[in-house]
This record gives sequence, C-alpha cells and structure tokens, in this order.
Amino acid sequence: MKKSLRIVFGMAALVGASLVGLSQQRDIEAQNAVKRRSEERLAEIERLNRTIEGNISRSESDLRIARSTIGAKREIASDLDREWRRVTTEMNADTRETRRLENTLEELKKSYGRAVYSAWKNHKTGTATTLLLASRDFNDAVRRMSLIRRYNLARRQKGEMVDSLARTLSSEIERLGTKQVELAGLRRESDALLVSLARDEARYEAALKTLGTDRTRLAAEARAEREKIAAAQREIDGIMERQARAARATALTEADIVLSGRFGENKGRLPWPTGAPGLILHHFGKERSSDGIESDFKGMIIAARRGSEVKAVFEGTVTLISDLGQFDKCVMVRSGDYVVGYGNIAAPAVKSGDRVTLGQSLGRITSSDNPDRHLVMVWMQQGSTVLDPEQWLRK
Repeated sequence: MKKSLRIVFGMAALVGASLVGLSQQRDIEAQNAVKRRSEERLAEIERLNRTIEGNISRSESDLRIARSTIGAKREIASDLDREWRRVTTEMNADTRETRRLENTLEELKKSYGRAVYSAWKNHKTGTATTLLLASRDFNDAVRRMSLIRRYNLARRQKGEMVDSLARTLSSEIERLGTKQVELAGLRRESDALLVSLARDEARYEAALKTLGTDRTRLAAEARAEREKIAAAQREIDGIMERQARAARATALTEADIVLSGRFGENKGRLPWPTGAPGLILHHFGKERSSDGIESDFKGMIIAARRGSEVKAVFEGTVTLISDLGQFDKCVMVRSGDYVVGYGNIAAPAVKSGDRVTLGQSLGRITSSDNPDRHLVMVWMQQGSTVLDPEQWLRK
C-alpha cells in the first residue's frame, strides 16, 4: 500500500496493509511501488524543470542585454574609427601643408639673405647711391627710396607670415597627434570590451543550448515515467479485473444463497459485502507487513473496485453511522446479538434506524483515482466477542 493505514474504531486498530502469501497482492504492491517511484521522479523532474526554466529566462535576458550592448558598442567603435581616420587625414594634410610652408619659408629666407647681401654689396659699391643719383629729379629719387623700403618690408612681412603660419600648423599637428593617440586608446579599449562581450554572448548561448538540451532530456524522461505509471495502473486494473472475473465465475448469486433465519447459524455461508469473494488485503489478527510493521487487526480488509457498492451480508437494523478518521464512514448493522461493521463507505445509502435486508446496498466506496482508498473493511462481533469475518463469509 502507498502509506501505512491507521484506524482507531472501537476496539479495532490497523497499522499498514499487505497481502502476505497472496501473489495478486504482491503484484499490486509491486506495481504501486513502481508508481510511487515514478511519481517521486516526476516530482523531482518538475522541480528541476522549474529551475531550468528560471535559468533559461535569466540567460535569455542576459543574452538580450549582451547583444544590445554589443550593438551599441560596435556603433561607438565605428564612430571612433571614423573619427580616427578623419583626424589622421586632417593631420596628414596639415603635415603636408606645413612642409610646403617650411619649404616656402626656407626659400624666402634664402631670398631675403640674398637681398640683404645684395643691399650690403650695393652699399659698398654705391649701387644704391647710383640708383638714387640716376633719378630724374628729387621726386623720382623719393619714389625710388620708398620702393626700396617697401620691397625690403614686404620681404620681412612675408617671411614673418610664413613663419607664423608654420608655427600655427605645427601646433595644430601636435593637437591632432594628441587626439589621434587618445582615439587609438579608446579604440583599443572598445575592441577589448567587444571581445569580452563576445565571450559573454558565446557563454550565454552555450548555457542556453545546454539548458535546452536538459529541458528536452527531462521532458523525455517525464514522458517515460508517465508511461510507467500508466502501465503500472493498467496492470493493477488488470489484476483486479482478473480477480473479479474469477470470483464471479465461482460465486453464487444472492438468489442461490439460502441462509438460516438466525445469524449465528450461517457461519461460512454469508455472502461477501463486495458481491463476490474478493482479494483480501488484510486478514484478521496479527500480521507483519513487507516493511516489518506488525499489526493486530480485529477485522479484515477486502479490495474493491472504485465506486462499487457495499452490501449487507445479513438482514438487520442500522444502529450507527460514524466517521473513520482518514477513511470514509462506517455503517454498523445489528442482527440479534451480532453486529457487523462495514467501513470506508463514501456515500452511505442508509441512515441510523433503517431496517436492511440481505444484499441491500449500504452505500458506495470512493470513486477517486486513489488506489489506497479502493477497499472495504469488515468487523464482526457477538456480544463482547470479536469474530474473524473471513470464517463467516462464503469460501
């Protein structure tokens, strides 16, 4: 049985249930054990699945964040690369312009030097004086003198302008070089971050793949365990059906049973409350279950199909309907100084004080799918003497 049975009802107490010496009950217990193991494994699979689903959800979220971050970082890296190329192009252009200006300045310096030398030479040779003396008049001399001064001034100014522009370009090249170094550093950092994010992305994808494989494996295992449960239940139902067929094949109908009018004269001739001889799950008296628990039950337990009727084994009067704790109700029927108790009736069809006849339905057992509840308990007593019901029922 799936769990130990414990009932306190009057003088009766039952702990556990087994079918010692009966191969059918051993088969049922074996199939119930298969069901229990599969149900426990299914519960464990469900717990694992909940954990896996949570991990999958978190990994999917992490992967979405990683991919979004990678996309944004790639755009930033692309912008940095474009800016680096622009700065490099501008710096190269400024460098070329600076070199050109430096060449121009060098030429101006040489030209200015030649002019200074020429002026010094003319001063020594009197060329400038000759130029002035060759003037047509005073005004022409003034113009010639002004021309010489402007010529020399223009040369100096152009040299200074070229020199200033060269310094400006040199400063700009230095600034662009600094910016280029900064951009190169940012590009290296961005590339390193992209590599790290790519590793994270690969790790999340691998984790999702593993989790998906685990989920598929557990789903297959769960299907296999459900198949085991269904197969075990089919085997149990088959055992019960075969037992019922065998009982029906050998049982007399109620019309065939001729009982004495007094209860005590019908020992070994009473009909079974299940309608036919059934599978005895627990005999009267002391028994030791398969798990080593010893019990002393003052009655018997009979297997029954779910929802089946419980019938009176003899006419009498209903004296009491009471609860059986974790099981359903018990109907007590008095016949003279004999009392028969019918236990685990989910839906009694009689009430206290009713007169019942032989074979009358007292109610039905549960229609639930719980195999531990598919049973009927029977107690018999004469006065204060407890009787073994199995000795009173028809063999």
